[in-house]
Amino acid sequence: MTHKVNSSSLFVDDQNYTTMNNEAEIKKIEHAFDTVMDAIEEKWMFDDRRYPQLPKREHERTDFIIKHVILRMLNSIANIAQYPEARDKKHVSGNSSHLQNGVKSQMVNSFRIARQLGITGKDIVRYLQEKV
Repeated sequence: MTHKVNSSSLFVDDQNYTTMNNEAEIKKIEHAFDTVMDAIEEKWMFDDRRYPQLPKREHERTDFIIKHVILRMLNSIANIAQYPEARDKKHVSGNSSHLQNGVKSQMVNSFRIARQLGITGKDIVRYLQEKV
């Protein structure tokens, strides 16, 4: 389903209208972002078992995690960039699954960094309210 954005709402589609002025809906959206970040953090956990080189000090640990996620994001961007180049050179068909996977990876990794920086669902919604 495609969602359109306009200046008075967060999401608009044919069946659902969620305004950024409805406090209950705002809380649901904030909670949804937090839930997604919780699920991502649980699925792709940074611990000593998976990352034996993970520093012990909190600040160094956070820096390590952010660096690791940024490197993954750069890898995803490289994969995303290959798609239009290959299309321009007629090396790929209209199949965009590789591109879609790269975009999904970017989204997941953005949430991973957000969590490391202490960004909450409420922060994301406030940012959207300012930008939309």
